[in-house]
Amino acid sequence: MRLSNHHIQSCFLTALLSFVMPLMLIGIVLASSFMVPCLLGLVQMGHQAFDFVITILSTFGDGHPLNGSLVIATAFSFVGTLFYICTPYHQNYSPST
Repeated sequence: MRLSNHHIQSCFLTALLSFVMPLMLIGIVLASSFMVPCLLGLVQMGHQAFDFVITILSTFGDGHPLNGSLVIATAFSFVGTLFYICTPYHQNYSPST
């Protein structure tokens, strides 16, 4: 199977989007847990949620939340790229019923 420019660009775009989406989701969760105490007055719940997310990210990042975010995003990017690479194989070589 010959790879064209279209396939390479599409694979790169898949890897990039698979990397950016978890970072955006982590940012939204952190921002919302930070803003809940300001808007709704649920101070204790907002601080607990923020600390919980930071603790999880620190676990994945050897004590650093930013490294944890990058590890998670890299893993998602790798899996997304594998899905992209394996999908044409599955579509082209699946047995017909």
